[in-house]
Amino acid sequence: AILPFVFIAISNILSLPPEQVLAGILVTAVPAASNGYVVAKAMGGDADLYADIQVWQILLTVIAIPFYAAWVL
Repeated sequence: AILPFVFIAISNILSLPPEQVLAGILVTAVPAASNGYVVAKAMGGDADLYADIQVWQILLTVIAIPFYAAWVL
């Protein structure tokens, strides 16, 4: 949740147009890769914890990206 705000601050310093700011926000706001669950399961890691973290990241992203888009555009 913090990285998009860091990108917005940097983009304000660089005076980027809104379309480029939104593209950067989309890149920085996406959740982690889903294949991490498979890797954690295969290597004996805590796959359940990774799955829980992944679900929360996806839910927060679904809420946050429209907020960021409305704010930038």
